[in-house]
Amino acid sequence: MRESKRRRPCLAIKGNLLFSNSGHFSFSIFLFLSSEQLVAGSVGFVTCPHNWKQHRKGLVENFPMARQKIQIKKIDNTAARQVTFSKRRRGLFKKAQELSILCDAEIALIVFSAAGKLFEYSSSSVSQVIGRHNQHPQTPGKPEPPSLELQLENSTCAALSKEIAQQTQRLRQMKGEELQVLKIEELTELEELLEAGLCNVVEEKEERIRTEISDLQRKGDLLQEENERLRKEMENIFEAQPLL
Repeated sequence: MRESKRRRPCLAIKGNLLFSNSGHFSFSIFLFLSSEQLVAGSVGFVTCPHNWKQHRKGLVENFPMARQKIQIKKIDNTAARQVTFSKRRRGLFKKAQELSILCDAEIALIVFSAAGKLFEYSSSSVSQVIGRHNQHPQTPGKPEPPSLELQLENSTCAALSKEIAQQTQRLRQMKGEELQVLKIEELTELEELLEAGLCNVVEEKEERIRTEISDLQRKGDLLQEENERLRKEMENIFEAQPLL
């Protein structure tokens, strides 16, 4: 029987890809080579030497994988951080859009940059999704709805506060303050109201004066009557005394 020759491992180079078509390698080699290392579009075959294991190690060391694991930490360079934020934000929004279309899911994303700029995406409306989240019974930390009695008290308190604010503003306007916010019609109405109020004040003042005059006259009459009574008593006393 003829002894079969042992076939050397062979590497195929196509474009900027390097891969193995030999069973001697325990793994398939797919390396992205730079344009300086390989001529783009070239095709060739390389026969490995007998020490192919060391040669393979050298290939892996000289041509590292293109996709390297990136350490997740804050990027110190401001420009690089902004570029990364912009790219990843677009990717995140694209994935959210795809998930919404593929699965008919309602999605909302809210992102603030380091500078405080707002970016948002929603399949429908961000406020609508947030409202749905707040109304969901399984929302963590969601407060219990207030009782009917508390709701009535809150409504009454709000109405009273509104009325107090309106009356306070009306009082200031009647005193001649905060008139710039009023229209001509409102100023005319306020003028008529003040004139009517002034008439009422004048009438009330006149009534008070008449009442005070009447009270003074009544007191004067009482004093005159008292003086007349005292005068008569003095006359009676003098008449009753004997002449010396």
